[in-house]
Amino acid sequence: MALKHIKLTIAVVWLFAIAIFAILSGVSSPSGWVLLAATAVLPPLAMMRYWHDPDQTMSERIHQAIE
Repeated sequence: MALKHIKLTIAVVWLFAIAIFAILSGVSSPSGWVLLAATAVLPPLAMMRYWHDPDQTMSERIHQAIE
């Protein structure tokens, strides 16, 4: 599976987990909703921004040049 799809899957699962937690915990205060929204959105955004494909190895570069 491509890294892009893995990151997207992890982000969606994270959002569903936080949504289920919100429903089960009964968040009702505005500050609770802000904290919940930050917890739901910030980790997936950071992951999508900073998790990149690893650099090509020397053998991958040689193989790409041969083709």
